[in-house]
Amino acid sequence: MRTKHCLYAAIAFGLGFSSAAPAVYLNPRGTGQVLVYPYYTANANQATLLTVVNTTPHGKALRMAFREGYNGRLVLSFNVYLSAFDVWSAEVAAAGSAPDASARIATADNSCTFPVFASADFRPFAYTGANGDTGPQTLARTREGHFDVIEMGEVTNATHGSLTAITQGDNGVPANCAQVVAAWTPGGYWTVDPTVDLAPPGGGLYGSESIVDVAQGTIYAINAEAVDGFSAKVQHTSPGDAGPDLNSANDAGATSGATALVPIGGGLVQANYTHPVDAISALFMADVLYNEYDIDPTIGAASDWVVTFPTKRFYVDPVLNSTQDTTPFDEKFGAFYAGESCAPFATQVFNRDELTAGGFLCGTPPAATPFQFCFETSVAPIGTGQSVLGSQLLGDDTVFGKPAEIGIPIAPIAFSSGHVSVSLTEGTDACFETGPDPLHVLAASTSGQVFQGMPAIGFLARNYINANVSPGVLSNYSAAQPHRASASCKTNTMPAADCQ
Repeated sequence: MRTKHCLYAAIAFGLGFSSAAPAVYLNPRGTGQVLVYPYYTANANQATLLTVVNTTPHGKALRMAFREGYNGRLVLSFNVYLSAFDVWSAEVAAAGSAPDASARIATADNSCTFPVFASADFRPFAYTGANGDTGPQTLARTREGHFDVIEMGEVTNATHGSLTAITQGDNGVPANCAQVVAAWTPGGYWTVDPTVDLAPPGGGLYGSESIVDVAQGTIYAINAEAVDGFSAKVQHTSPGDAGPDLNSANDAGATSGATALVPIGGGLVQANYTHPVDAISALFMADVLYNEYDIDPTIGAASDWVVTFPTKRFYVDPVLNSTQDTTPFDEKFGAFYAGESCAPFATQVFNRDELTAGGFLCGTPPAATPFQFCFETSVAPIGTGQSVLGSQLLGDDTVFGKPAEIGIPIAPIAFSSGHVSVSLTEGTDACFETGPDPLHVLAASTSGQVFQGMPAIGFLARNYINANVSPGVLSNYSAAQPHRASASCKTNTMPAADCQ
């Protein structure tokens, strides 16, 4: 059988570089060393149910990190230790009914974690007090954002029998989670050497999440994006350490930098980067996002676009980037408006019969005001300011097509259903740009490739309300579907050429 690894190796060989060369790539089959979940919410009486699945016969040491949606600041992180073929599950919901209640994670899963918890409140420390970043400092900021899982290594029995300790017996309970806790306490073997009983990551993880409103009867199910080839070495740390994170990718034997394999056209482009996060950004670069919408009032339809830039903080947060270069984004967080770092986009809307309201629409009057995604995770309602998901991450210029503001004969959302194209290559002068070159690009790789657009993932959430199921009975029907995207790459030569 030709596995996914064989397929990538074959393409890599055909492109003229060694199939043994390590590199990060988005696994099209959905498993990997890193899982990136595009969204979580505990707003509007909703809960986010999540799972992490180990498909392999090896133990796994994982770092799970939740990041609020404004600036990607960390609100909770912990380690999860999965035995062979194990699954870890949890729920994120509001910690109470108060308007300023934080999010809280709760689990009844028996798999070992460090620290040990049945529930834990999300914390505001990374964006309050001395760590303030101009964004809101309330606990409510923790209730919406995105999260990721990074495999730090495979757990073994080499020295202390750690794999045996985390392995579940016939009763579904690990043999000795207390050993994991002791290993991380002062003098414990992982505080002395965190690589003991660990082998390099091997991948084989997948994950999913479901945003559920029990009272309304809605559920939006989403898969995590899977990054494979992330690390060739053990990166096992205590949850108190900042890493590993998406800037921790590495090539085998390399002390810094990372290589990305990015599908462009019919082949893979190999791009080498000094900064590892650039390799991860390259995987998610999109020049145009595509998805559908439905806002037909006769069936109570409403739609949200969720767009997450999973690496944005590394470019726009002054704590993480002390330089003035924010490419592929436009501005530092809070540089122009408190609590925002806006990135303009243009949108083109079609109905289901190929009619369009015109070309790409760069925004609402005045002409210098484009549509903008202003957060690390943004939610864009279609045709209305009311979010299907009850999101607070809307921004001032995120709503697709508020007809009263457009001032043209056909409003951007002139149709009750159809599809939307969102161009991510537009820059701050999107409404006036006449040249062929995009203004959102990832910095050139050391091998000379320039990917266009911004690193983005997300999905469409849409809901239908049926008031005629039977007398006095109202029903909701909900669905989620991932964004599709196109990607483009040019060389940094003069003149520029398509990447090969």
